[in-house]
Amino acid sequence: MSTLIFQITLKQWDKSQRSERHTVERKAYPTEHTILGNASFMVLDMPCILDQHAIDFTESDSVITGADAGRSIEKSLLKDGSIKIDRFKLFKDQDNEHTLHIQYMGPDNQVTSVGSLDTLQAGDWCQASYQWRYRVEANNQIFWQYEHVTINMACLDSVNPTHFVNRPASIIFVAPEE
Repeated sequence: MSTLIFQITLKQWDKSQRSERHTVERKAYPTEHTILGNASFMVLDMPCILDQHAIDFTESDSVITGADAGRSIEKSLLKDGSIKIDRFKLFKDQDNEHTLHIQYMGPDNQVTSVGSLDTLQAGDWCQASYQWRYRVEANNQIFWQYEHVTINMACLDSVNPTHFVNRPASIIFVAPEE
């Protein structure tokens, strides 16, 4: 049975860290990591691993791994049987159960096709990313938190912990900046 893997990397910073130097530092932090953990729940009739990594550039570049690293990622099962992980929707093809379609759900509810993964095509994986900002209140102050989100997605018969590190993505999607 294939295992569905979602590896999420969050890079977080604030308004004071938007210089060219800070941009170079953020780009230097990898978006592919060794897969940590085991399948902990079932999704689309497959065991699923959710592997989350975050680096907060506002707190001395602190790196966190594990559940809810950086922030809690929205995960939901939709009425139509599809799943939503953060801003990405995955569903099986009606005519071919071995094909997973991936869509990006933009902030204005605009849907963009990211691509499809064939669960029988060994090793294929998708890297999808977007950047956004959101309002945060802390210590009686209001500020903007900026975040670059990358989600690596794969469906593998045998989980190799270095899969994302050692193989290039077969699908790369970058959402338009908000």
